[in-house]
Amino acid sequence: MRPRLPHTLVLAAPLLALAIGPATASTAAVSATRATTAACHAGVRAPGGAVRTTNYTAPRTGLVRTTLSSTRGDWDVAVFDADSGRLVGAGAAPATSDLAEGFVAAGERLVVQACRRAGAATRAQLRTQTIELAPQATAAVPERVVRVTTPDRAARRRLAALGLDPAERADVGSVDVVLPVGADRLSRPHQRIPRSMGHAEVQTAAPATRPGVGVP
Repeated sequence: MRPRLPHTLVLAAPLLALAIGPATASTAAVSATRATTAACHAGVRAPGGAVRTTNYTAPRTGLVRTTLSSTRGDWDVAVFDADSGRLVGAGAAPATSDLAEGFVAAGERLVVQACRRAGAATRAQLRTQTIELAPQATAAVPERVVRVTTPDRAARRRLAALGLDPAERADVGSVDVVLPVGADRLSRPHQRIPRSMGHAEVQTAAPATRPGVGVP
């Protein structure tokens, strides 16, 4: 059984735009005379036998992407930080091609490691590039303060469980919460508040009670 890869890449969608900047690619041909059963992503290994390494310096902050391809057989690829040995990304598919991706900082020195796992292919091609990810502009979302009737403790607990942003007003029979404008119409009870709220209903659009929140 092939060793499972750790989760090495998590994309934070709100922080990254889909558009990407230019990429700088570096290519290298590698060869190995024998195969290995050791996991390529387990750590940087001394080159020789089944393992070959190349060095790469990220020209910009962004997403480093390494592809490995061979005509036959099974090769794996892993990318490590050269100074700390931290695993940046790895690919270990049982196929003739693999992909490793991970986030890097400008000037970060990397070790790209190719490992021959099985098959007759003694040669493989590496291609490494750094893709600049443009920050996504965060658009301001209009908000309004909405008064929700909460006639009993059960209704208050159900409202609290929804995780809504509370405003600065509450009394024995209602609680003000902040909701985005345009999500639903306020004229229909329960349209914003799930049916599990029971007796709690959207009552009216109340005046804003905290700075920066207005009523359209």
